[in-house]
Amino acid sequence: MLETILPSPVSTPCGHNFCRRCISQTWDTDGLTCPLCNRSYSTRPELSVNTLLLEMVSQFKLECSLVWFP
Repeated sequence: MLETILPSPVSTPCGHNFCRRCISQTWDTDGLTCPLCNRSYSTRPELSVNTLLLEMVSQFKLECSLVWFP
């Protein structure tokens, strides 16, 4: 279950955050538009790993595993 909490968080050029697989699948099926702000891209934009969000999610997973699976 914890593996499903925002795996591989990435940021789009417009600043929104998604899991890499989710935004890639969305762009494959719905076109190159941000699902939150509808910004359109003519080519698939480069996604940046959101290191702060990655660290926060990792810490959350660690803390949850200590509580749920001591």
